Amino acid sequence: MLSVPCTVRNWSETGVKIELPPQTALPRRFWLIDHRFALTHEARLVWRDENFAGLELLAPRELAPEGNPLLRFLRGIWAAKPAR
Repeated sequence: MLSVPCTVRNWSETGVKIELPPQTALPRRFWLIDHRFALTHEARLVWRDENFAGLELLAPRELAPEGNPLLRFLRGIWAAKPAR
């Protein structure tokens, strides 16, 4: 799996606008980690314009240390990269 840093420019309950490093590729669906609250959202790419992307946010999930192996993996990414 790949981890890409981004900056959230706008956030709503259903979507976000993010800014990415130049020429960063994004898949159509991926996980967006919210460092503030130890949450992750499955995200769907809705639009892309140079270094910006609009994402639809699907159901949030807590990054619990036990249980689902995917959530444990994402929690490891969250723990390794402090919030800005």
